[in-house]
Amino acid sequence: MLQRAWRVCLLTLFGFGGATPPAIAEHSLAPPPPPAPAPTPVATITPTPNGPVIDLSKVHSVVHIGDSEVGYAAGLCKDLGARFKAQGIAYWSESWTSEGLKSADTDGKIEKALAAHKADLVLLNLGTNNLASPSPQVLGPLVSSIAKKLAGHQCIWIGPPHLPSAGKLEEPVVKFIAANSAPCHFYDSLALSLDLQPDKIHPNGKGAQVWAENLWNVLVLQKPAPGPFRL
Repeated sequence: MLQRAWRVCLLTLFGFGGATPPAIAEHSLAPPPPPAPAPTPVATITPTPNGPVIDLSKVHSVVHIGDSEVGYAAGLCKDLGARFKAQGIAYWSESWTSEGLKSADTDGKIEKALAAHKADLVLLNLGTNNLASPSPQVLGPLVSSIAKKLAGHQCIWIGPPHLPSAGKLEEPVVKFIAANSAPCHFYDSLALSLDLQPDKIHPNGKGAQVWAENLWNVLVLQKPAPGPFRL
């Protein structure tokens, strides 16, 4: 009897003649991985079904910077600035002649403007001087790098208007800018029909008014935006 009992114990121990204990999965032997770190929040302008992209009640100061499409003192900034100022919002603008994506990424002007003027909202005009680029894909990293400089700010990247001289090259360029402009919202101006100055590059007085009105209608008043791809 004693020998039989030992035999039963040995058979059971090595998995013969009895129920086999459930196998232990390999991954259960290792400690659980640490939880993934929470993403760093970024103060971007987030459109909601019940609110505008730009909530004027949360904006106290605006910095509008970029290439000559900003308008110096007489173009887009004149008309757009008047709208913000009428709401009691401080507005400051700076235009940089012949500024392109490459120079904007390296010349430090964006960083200096942001440091000098603490704004709730940043408007950025860039891309006009790159509209005729035959290789728009090379612009993507530049756009991403510039957009990162604005991280932590509420920002709108205002795309360049249609330029007759750019021809079919302008649409691929604008699409690459739009695709890489996060965390900023991108406003595509190509679909707008703007009256231009004799240089066929910059809007004249009427064109600037139309541009400012469309920006305001879309960003503040939540009206439908023209064009195939927008914010």
